[in-house]
Formats: sequence, C-alpha cells, structure tokens
Amino acid sequence: MPGGIRGGSRSGSPAVPGKSSPGGSQSPTFFHAYDVRGQYPSELDSAAARALGRAIAGTFPGPTLLGWDTRADSLPFARGIELGLSLGGNPVSRLGIVPTPLVAYAAARWKVWGLCATASHNPLGYVGLKGFDPSGRILGKDWERVRRRFGKDGKDPPRSSAPSRGSPAAPMATKVEHAYLRWIGQGPRVEGTIVVDPRGGAASKLVVRALRHIGARVVPVDGEFSPDFFGRSPEPRPTDLALLGRLVRRHRGTFGATFDGDGDRVLFVDRDGIYVEPELVALLLHREEPGRDRVLVASVDVSQRLEQFARVQRCRVGTRFVIEAMRRARAEVAVEASS
Repeated sequence: MPGGIRGGSRSGSPAVPGKSSPGGSQSPTFFHAYDVRGQYPSELDSAAARALGRAIAGTFPGPTLLGWDTRADSLPFARGIELGLSLGGNPVSRLGIVPTPLVAYAAARWKVWGLCATASHNPLGYVGLKGFDPSGRILGKDWERVRRRFGKDGKDPPRSSAPSRGSPAAPMATKVEHAYLRWIGQGPRVEGTIVVDPRGGAASKLVVRALRHIGARVVPVDGEFSPDFFGRSPEPRPTDLALLGRLVRRHRGTFGATFDGDGDRVLFVDRDGIYVEPELVALLLHREEPGRDRVLVASVDVSQRLEQFARVQRCRVGTRFVIEAMRRARAEVAVEASS
C-alpha cells in the first residue's frame, strides 16, 4: 500500500506512518480508483471509518444499504462507517455479510446508495469499502469528491441528537436475498452438478442457495463463513485449483467455480477439472446474448486471441474502467484477465 504520514494526533503523540487523521493536512492514502482500501488499524481505524461515513453522507445524501464481508476487521470497520453515515443524516439498513454484487443489485433494485465493507481479494489485515449509486453503478471517480470532504465535517454532534443507527440486518437482508432469488429464478433452469468453492468468503451461503434455486445440484467446498478464509488466500489463482478440479471429477460435475473474498471475482474449471481461461468464459457468455454483433469489452491484459472470435473493445485494467467501457459500448459481457 502507498505510505502516508499522519500529521500528529489530537493528544500530541508522534506521527503514525500510513494514516491521515480526519481533518489533518495530509491527504489520505487509502482512496483508490474505485474503492477505499487500507490496513486496519494503521491506515483505516474506527475514527477514520466514522469520518469516512460522514463524508459519504455529505457527498451522497439519502438512504444507504450497508453490507460487509467475512473478515474479522470488517465488522468493526462497518460499524464505524454506519455511525458516520447516521451522524451525517443518512438512514442506514444493514445487509450483514453479503457478496459485493448483491449490494449492487440491491442498490439498483431499491434506488438507494449501497456500500460494502470489504477488502476483496487483498490479504488479511486489510479493510476496504466499495460503493454503488442508486442505479447500481460502482462508484469510481466519485470517490474523489468524498476524499475532498473527508475529515472536514467538524466534531460529531451529541449522540442524543444523532440520527438512528439504522435497522437490524435480518429484515432487509432477507428481503434483498428473496428478491434476488426471484429475479434469477426468471431465467433458465440449470441441470447437472456444480462444485463451488467460496473459500469461506462472503459468497459462501448465497451462491449455494442461488444455484440450488435454479435447479443445480451443488457440492460446496469451504461453504461456511470464515474470518480467515480457512487459512487460504482470498484471491483465487489458476495455480491453486487442483482440489476443485479433483472434486469436479469425483462428483462428475458439469463444472467448478471458486470465488474471491467478496464474491465479485470467479474462476472456473471444466468437467475434467481443467482451468478455463476468463476469455473463453466471456466468449461463451457473449455468444448466449442476443445480437451477435454486440461488443465484448476486454481489458488490455486479456489475450489478443479474443479478436478472432468477437468484436472487442479494449479498456484499461480495473473494475471502474471495465464498467465505464461497457456502458459506452452498451455491452452485456466484459472480461479482465483476473476474472
């Protein structure tokens, strides 16, 4: 992570590398192209989370959905975000542990802001925040507006005058999941056996329920929530899919899938347990879409072979840039080399 220097605490203690104090003169180092991300608590602690929540509420006022991933540090970080949002006047509804794409779906479905406290595929010790506007679009350059406001909202109002800290997780979380299952249930049914390896991450419960809802027989691997991803990396790589491949062959599966820590990145193996490169998955999805002349968006790090089979529009690497390119091209499918 980029380093930063804290300009001294209110108590006059020495500067702490890597963290900018709310209201301090140093620019925070944890704002990135399409998310907030840093080490907890050296870069992002509860006070920074609260200030971040207030800055978000001041920049994007209105009802806000808040979820988080399975990391032990994500819950206290999310609580700080929630308090800041409430102090800033945004009503908050908790979603609990959810995969990031479900937050995007819910934001668009209910036309509200959506936030997910997650460090995604980063190592343990990191926390982060991804956001979505009321259309479900990921917040990208919008974070610059939050960064400029961060730490400039003054002292917290008295707790007695602060807005409610929001509704419990269960009612809204249940409502969102049921709506999502109804939505995917409108699509085609799935036959066969699918082996899924969510690695104990945020997708662990929902991906199993969703696939069973549309007809698949599901064999889960590490399908319970785990704060340390069962000692595994939250970032799946093509080189660590041997177990998934063996289980697909053992259960005579149609294919296998493994997810990253927050469930927005997936890698596949075929029925023989062999890794399927992302561009091949994208081509299969692209060919299922109506209108063969549609554009397939691909980041610049994806194999040039793609141009032999589809009309491709290239973009910079990164979720923000891929999504922006999809919107410009009105594309239904996009691919990065990482997923």
